Amino acid sequence: HHFLKPYLLNKKNVLEINCGTGEDARWLGSQGLKVEASDISEGMIEVCKQKKVPANFSVCDTRNLLSKYNTQLFDMIFSNFGGLNCLNPGEIKQFMADSTELLKPNGMIAAVIMGRNCIWERYYFRKKKDSRKNRRLAKTGVNTTIKGEHFLTYYYSPGEFYDAGKEYFELVACKPIGLFVPPSWFNQGFKNKKGLLGALYFFEKLFPVSFFADKADHYLILLQKRA
Repeated sequence: HHFLKPYLLNKKNVLEINCGTGEDARWLGSQGLKVEASDISEGMIEVCKQKKVPANFSVCDTRNLLSKYNTQLFDMIFSNFGGLNCLNPGEIKQFMADSTELLKPNGMIAAVIMGRNCIWERYYFRKKKDSRKNRRLAKTGVNTTIKGEHFLTYYYSPGEFYDAGKEYFELVACKPIGLFVPPSWFNQGFKNKKGLLGALYFFEKLFPVSFFADKADHYLILLQKRA
């Protein structure tokens, strides 16, 4: 949110995809934006509605955005924390093409993507002597299980993600997310170290340098529709 906020100036509406439980939709609404939010999970959308988040929620597969929202145009399409990592390279290309049809002139994609070279993850798995230390380097989908759900995860460097859409978009910015702050699965080890976490948050905001984007747990990439 800290890195995204400056790019919301003069924006009126946003389409959030992979919205989860609606916390980002709530924040986007608090910034004065009209929010359309979607998720492939009916359960997630039901949670959003029960929380009375001020947004319009719909069940929608990211691969079907154009058929779902083809009567609307948006200032921004937003996806947080790796939602687009569930799409294979061909689907990412199609997402880029579809997004141009859904965005106003100068509209933007803002996506938080899991890159290939997360320092935290490599350190953790190497210390545990776990073969997963190189899983993000895989060129094919990696089998992933979360809460009993099985799916493939595809990892993209900033260059790979941009290349999928450079025909339609110009690169505006790319910022590391989780370069200093540890991934959420480190929470147990840091829950009693609030002072250290505070210092790490400080450095996170101090070094939003694109060179380090692929070294972080995620990165925020911002693309603007070509004229």
